[in-house]
Amino acid sequence: MKEFIDMRHWPLVGLHMPEQVADERVGDMIARLESLYARAEPFVLLMEGVELPRHSGRFMTTYAQWNRDRFADQQRYCLGALRIETDGTLRREYLRKAAAWNVSGRAPYPYQVVATRTEAEAQARAWLAGHGATSREMGGDHDGTVATKTRSDLPPAGHHSSPSDAIRSTPNRYETPHTSRHAMSDAYLQTGREEVDQPDASH
Repeated sequence: MKEFIDMRHWPLVGLHMPEQVADERVGDMIARLESLYARAEPFVLLMEGVELPRHSGRFMTTYAQWNRDRFADQQRYCLGALRIETDGTLRREYLRKAAAWNVSGRAPYPYQVVATRTEAEAQARAWLAGHGATSREMGGDHDGTVATKTRSDLPPAGHHSSPSDAIRSTPNRYETPHTSRHAMSDAYLQTGREEVDQPDASH
């Protein structure tokens, strides 16, 4: 079974959403999210799996609250999220949702949908470079991942008055070839299921 949060290729962080989350797993999954943000370092999410788990009411409620509580941390440390979807039909649907999310004013970070891991890693490097990492700091590992140092000059949480202000003030980060501005199935999760153009509750 794939890990919910996989930090082995930092600063590229895998997020794999399972199809269903048993009540007894909720605490462990939230703890994994907490450990990710406890590092207090910039990273990029690479997402796979469903958008939202089915028949997982306790997880959905807990996850939505966690996203609200940690919005500022997500805005500060997550440079963006990339969903890898090889199926063209599904990818177009995700792109539609991503476009709506990115201009909603509720996105803590940009979200893109790509077809391959190669595309995802290329965009991740662009976000990391735009954040200020030097080419030396981002030297590729043998497996094609990138590395970056902890930065002490991150803007304070809440630096922008709203996510939409962040989008307008950093066009290189939020504007992409696929969407005018951008978020993820899981970015949607960042503030709960009431958000704009919600994905099917199957994520």
